Amino acid sequence: GNEASRSDAAPKTTIGDSVCVGADTLLQLMKNYSRNRDIKSAITVGVVGYPNVGKSSVINSLKRSRAVGVSPTAGFTKTLQIVHIDKKVKLIDSPGVLFQDSTHNAENSTKLILKNCVNPSAVTDPIKPVVELYKRVDHEELMLLYKVQKFANAQEFISLVAKKRGKLKQGGIPDIEGAARIVLQDLQSGKIKWWEPCKV
Repeated sequence: GNEASRSDAAPKTTIGDSVCVGADTLLQLMKNYSRNRDIKSAITVGVVGYPNVGKSSVINSLKRSRAVGVSPTAGFTKTLQIVHIDKKVKLIDSPGVLFQDSTHNAENSTKLILKNCVNPSAVTDPIKPVVELYKRVDHEELMLLYKVQKFANAQEFISLVAKKRGKLKQGGIPDIEGAARIVLQDLQSGKIKWWEPCKV
């Protein structure tokens, strides 16, 4: 009896079995904004940001249903989509935004790749971001994930991945670029567990 009454009292803030923390507060904030501004029609809020940071997931959480598609692949959302949360709030889901300057600078480009903002298939030089990732990820985790022996540097790691995954060029030479692209795809799909603390 006690357990049932506790579950009945819990607010309905879940999609499947995931808890949506703060959805009610955020919706109330948007409704208060329209009320304070004396807006008679529904307020429209655009959700904008880098590719693959969870814009569509936030909208689905607020709607409490799968209103828009999501994917671990950057660039999945191709067009603007309007989602009616209720009669007071409309949300616009948008494709990810990358400024042209941010992708031409090699350092910025690498950072964007490591943030999963760029699809690995679109990366012209996949080796540099993997070298940066190598510096930040626990090497034992990489050894376990790729089932490779201990390695001394990023180049050796990529070479071992190429051999393990059968990414070989003519003559049995490891396809370093192809293996690096595999590592980036694994990063984007969440197989490689890595994150950076937010800068405050």
